[in-house]
Amino acid sequence: MRVRLQPKLQVLVVILLLTGLAAGTWLLWQRSNPISLAAATPSSAPATAVEPPVKKLWVDVAGEVAKPGVYQLDPGARVEDAIAAAGGATAKVDWASFALSRAALVEDSQKIVVPGQTAVEPAVSPSSASSKTSSTTAAPKTTTPKSTPPPTTGCVNLNTASAAALDALPGIGTVRVQKIQQARPFASINELTTKKLIPVSVFSQIKDKLCLL
Repeated sequence: MRVRLQPKLQVLVVILLLTGLAAGTWLLWQRSNPISLAAATPSSAPATAVEPPVKKLWVDVAGEVAKPGVYQLDPGARVEDAIAAAGGATAKVDWASFALSRAALVEDSQKIVVPGQTAVEPAVSPSSASSKTSSTTAAPKTTTPKSTPPPTTGCVNLNTASAAALDALPGIGTVRVQKIQQARPFASINELTTKKLIPVSVFSQIKDKLCLL
């Protein structure tokens, strides 16, 4: 006696049979044709980037260094590195007058001049200077007297005396000589103090040497 299935059960049975058949077929094909997972899976590693060549810095080092010249330095080098590349500074270097910072970054085509010490002449003592002067033959000098001193006898006439004769008096200089000459004529020698041409202390020293003729 045959058992008849309901239509829904029949459809379900057909689907299960087809699914099982498909799965079995796929398994058989997989076994006969294995696929490498490594070949099927795309590479996830990024391609290695080609770095550009590093550009060197050309620096001219001169002055008080052991080996002045042009040197190649790596980017990021300092002034101190450039000096070291030139053999280092000499004993005559003057760091106080160095315009650059030794920690500063160098630039391409830069010139670095390391300054040297300035020679200072030793001080000459008066004794050595006098001995040097005496050892050197000097041309004779012609001495021109500053002024003609007044005669030992007589007196200095305030109204007619020359500037040299007035300047020779004690306490009378060039400025007071001009004042005396501008104040001429004098009626009395006491006018030197009344007109405030000279102080009383100076007048008391020279009044015996003055006269009016």
